[in-house]
Amino acid sequence: MEYCDKGNIYSAQTSRENGLFTFSEATHIVNSVLEGLKHIHQHNLIHRDIKAENILLVTDPEKKEPFGYITKICDLGFCR
Repeated sequence: MEYCDKGNIYSAQTSRENGLFTFSEATHIVNSVLEGLKHIHQHNLIHRDIKAENILLVTDPEKKEPFGYITKICDLGFCR
């Protein structure tokens, strides 16, 4: 598994001063997760354990993402 330098969404949220993402940042994260779930579902799989600890953030080296990180889904151990 690759190193995800920004950790998961839960730790990213709790490390913030006010404990919140901005609305546009939260919208971006949710859209990214939904795209990932769509891809998983197209392969006839169900994740079955989506939670903040299973959504990882990785620095975007190509600077294409608006907030500087890529959102990834992890822990496919319960996937069916």
